[in-house]
Amino acid sequence: MAEFSFFATLSDRRDILTELTGIGGMLVFHSVTTTQPVAPIVSEATLDAALESGRRQFYLSSRQEGALPIMRAIVSGEAAGQWFMDVAEQPWLIGLELPPHYDEQGAKLGPGRIWFPASRKVMPSALRSSSRTMYENIIRTLKASSLRTATVANTKLWVTEQVLAALRGGAEILVDGVWHSTR
Repeated sequence: MAEFSFFATLSDRRDILTELTGIGGMLVFHSVTTTQPVAPIVSEATLDAALESGRRQFYLSSRQEGALPIMRAIVSGEAAGQWFMDVAEQPWLIGLELPPHYDEQGAKLGPGRIWFPASRKVMPSALRSSSRTMYENIIRTLKASSLRTATVANTKLWVTEQVLAALRGGAEILVDGVWHSTR
């Protein structure tokens, strides 16, 4: 599995999602249950609601035929009658988990990640190639516009400008399971 980790503040999340929804040929889906068998597409109009929901999990897909998320019905339990994206059956979906941000005794920043589960299931080679190219384009776009490098605990990290400012102000950052401060 290919994976890219990055750090961003709460206010950076909107900028990152706006940037991703603007990449041509790509759709961003919010990983939430729905009352209809349609994956919830994130657009400029729904961006704030997606961020305010508190759910940090999203999936990205190309617009090409056969790449849209498959929805499955929940048949029992508290959520019966609702629908969810069955990502286990859809290896072409690229995962996005926005970074967590904690304000407990000062700001604490955890990593977000983008991943491409290339080996999860067999899929047509054209779809695999398209998804792989899209994954690489997403990372290239974020590195070129939103992210900078910083070294914390002898580890090179990809961070936003606001994270750099927060670190200069004493925020802690989670690196390899340990909280670090640059003070």
